[in-house]
Amino acid sequence: MGRSPLLDAHDSLVLIVDMQTSLMPYILRAEELVHTQRKLVGVAQRLGVPVLVTEHYKKGLGATAPEVVDLLGGEPEGNAESSYRPIQKISFSCMGEESFLEALEQYNRKRLVIAGIETHICVCQTALEAAAAGFDVHVVPDAVSARHETGHHYGLEKLKRFRVELDTWEMIAYQWLRRAGTPEFKACLPFFKEA
Repeated sequence: MGRSPLLDAHDSLVLIVDMQTSLMPYILRAEELVHTQRKLVGVAQRLGVPVLVTEHYKKGLGATAPEVVDLLGGEPEGNAESSYRPIQKISFSCMGEESFLEALEQYNRKRLVIAGIETHICVCQTALEAAAAGFDVHVVPDAVSARHETGHHYGLEKLKRFRVELDTWEMIAYQWLRRAGTPEFKACLPFFKEA
C-alpha cells in the first residue's frame, strides 16, 4: 500500500518562500496573502510542523517583510521561541541552495507545503525540483502570489501539469488534524473562525 494522499503533520514541513520587503508592494493581494499565511503558520506551529523561510538575494530585495516575521515569532535575536531563521539564496529554486538542502535533511520530512512568492518563479521552480527529488509537494494556491495575474495563473497551471498538489490552507489544516474534538483541533479552531 502506497503513501496516503492526505498530509500528515508528523511528516510535513512548511516553506515560506521570499516574502521580502522590496517585493511586497508589487505583489497581487499581498494583504490577503499574509493573512492566509498567518493561518497556515499558526496551525502548523500548534501541531509541531516546522516552518522554513527563505530570502532571495537579500542585498537587493531586502529582508523578510515584518508582517511575515511576526507570524513566525518575531526576530530571532533574544527570542529563543522564534522560528524565523531565514535561509539565504540566490538560486531561484530553493533546491539549488546547499543550506536549504541541509535544513531539509535535518528535519527529515518528506512532505513539503509551499507558500510565498512568486508563483511562477521561485515557488514553481522549488516545487518542481522538490517533486523530482522525491518529495510529496503541496503548493498552497491561496498562500502564493506574483506581481502579475498571468505569472500567478501560469505558474499554477505548470504545477498542475507536473502533478504537484494544489491544496488550500484549510485543506492542509484539516488533513493535518484528521479529527474534530481533539485538543489540537480546539487549539486551531480560532484560525478557522477568522474571515
